[in-house]
Amino acid sequence: MLGLRLTSHQKEFDQINNFINFNVVRVGVVTCSEYPKLCPSEQFLIHELAKIGHQPVPVVWSSSQDWSKFNLLLIRSVWDYHKRYPEFMEWLHLIKRLSVNTQNSVDIILKNSDKRYLKELEKSGFAIVPTELLDTNDTSEILEKMDSQGWDRAVVKPTVSATAYQTFLIREKADLRKVDLKNDQSYLLQVFMPEIYKGEYSFIFFNGNFSHAVIKKPKDNDFRVQSDFGGSFQLVRIKDEVVTQAERIIGSLPEIPLYARVDGLIFQDKFILMELELIEPELFLLSDELRTRFVKSISDVIDLMH
Repeated sequence: MLGLRLTSHQKEFDQINNFINFNVVRVGVVTCSEYPKLCPSEQFLIHELAKIGHQPVPVVWSSSQDWSKFNLLLIRSVWDYHKRYPEFMEWLHLIKRLSVNTQNSVDIILKNSDKRYLKELEKSGFAIVPTELLDTNDTSEILEKMDSQGWDRAVVKPTVSATAYQTFLIREKADLRKVDLKNDQSYLLQVFMPEIYKGEYSFIFFNGNFSHAVIKKPKDNDFRVQSDFGGSFQLVRIKDEVVTQAERIIGSLPEIPLYARVDGLIFQDKFILMELELIEPELFLLSDELRTRFVKSISDVIDLMH
């Protein structure tokens, strides 16, 4: 009888409990199926967010969930989205229909998921690596565009990609043999800038504020800076005037994201944008100080939700 009485009043108990704990936020830290417990470098988020009184849990974006149970979805290591793009787009639109708070926001992610945003930033006056859109999926167009632009080397990549996925360096006609342009994808062609051998810079921002920077270098005889291909990285100090150039890019966005990574090259103290990472970037949280800074930024966003 007592058990029945408790069951019948469970809803009332839950309502009272929710009222008492109105400051406790259920945070889904969104990841992919390859890293169901989050990528190793960000597993600390679960402990740290719980320590400040919230209820964080890793959750795979492609899993079956009652997404409306979360007060906040912190979208992080969704590192397979570019390989499951239509499905990921459907998921984002579902989250938007459910009006679940996400960081970064669904609108920001939708816009940032296709690298054609680079041409829009260029129209807004920002210096980007010279970029052309391929009009067809015929590899002969690559050499035609390189010839018309006077480029002796270029990089071709899908407009939807991550971690140098299907990214190729073209130096001569023979290199086209390794390029497979899929009919269901669109592609960018970018001039190859040898400055990449000196290092690509990543500027990390939290809530619009510059946090830290790293320099990433490719291994010998490669142009890809990602660690997946043998690249290396280290924290680096950057001149204020160069940081300001990256800050302007963040400031041009329709809303300030919780996290952002601005990737590019520095040439004669001028920042040249390669990519603006607003979906799932590695944030290079290489010290306790930087990890604490990121958690504080998340906490600041949560505070604004109340």
